[in-house]
Amino acid sequence: FDEILRRFTLPWLETSEVDPETYLPIVNGLGLRELSSGGMKTTTNVAYYLAVFVTALRDQGVLLPSFLILDSIRKASGAGKGDLARSERIYGYLQTLQESRRPPQPLPRDFQLVVVDNDMPDQYESHFNTIHIDPQDPLIRG
Repeated sequence: FDEILRRFTLPWLETSEVDPETYLPIVNGLGLRELSSGGMKTTTNVAYYLAVFVTALRDQGVLLPSFLILDSIRKASGAGKGDLARSERIYGYLQTLQESRRPPQPLPRDFQLVVVDNDMPDQYESHFNTIHIDPQDPLIRG
């Protein structure tokens, strides 16, 4: 968790850990609900769930699914230059995770990761399978 959160290079991050009793994230000594902004909460939540997900992928003895949905990772993050750079680093991590499926050292488990986001950085559009949904016709049909 700490490794992933630090990778996002957050100016407000001092310490981060997973509480050994509750297994919930603690950032700068605070639980998720006590963090002061939506951006802090969203970024912490994304890093936490990615950490749980990656742990399950690396260790097949961990009984967690190899499927994750992340919803609106940019929604509460802000629109400033630093905020946009942070979202680019998050998507960069997702790209690294996707590339870890390939030889020579693929992860021991395959996975599916779905990200629902209205504001994906343009440079990552070609790296992922994307579906554009019309808000007036939001049903996805296969």
